Amino acid sequence: MLEMRKFVRFDTQQSASLKTSEGLELIVKLDNVSIGGARFMCDHLTAQSIVPNNYQPDPSAPILLAMEFDMDDMDARFEATCGIKSYYRLAQDTYRFHVNFSTFDQENKQQLNRFITKQNKQ
Repeated sequence: MLEMRKFVRFDTQQSASLKTSEGLELIVKLDNVSIGGARFMCDHLTAQSIVPNNYQPDPSAPILLAMEFDMDDMDARFEATCGIKSYYRLAQDTYRFHVNFSTFDQENKQQLNRFITKQNKQ
């Protein structure tokens, strides 16, 4: 079955930096990125730092995080605010998060779009 997505995404294994509303800085491993959001993995301790115990994602009031990562071939850094869409446990010490980008400036959006297009051509 062909999966239809709203945005083109690319798979990656690069690191990203997250900052919580409390100012805690965390490092996670990106799985994939699109113009609309990203998917990343982290360990149990990092997951607990991102979401409180028994947190259920709420689209009307998501937990917001600042995300940054390097766009390697472009000498540029992507910065955006993202909201947690969903998360789940993959293994004993591995969690996967899906986030939507909620705010980023037009220049960042254009750079990310060029970066994704370039990565998908490789």
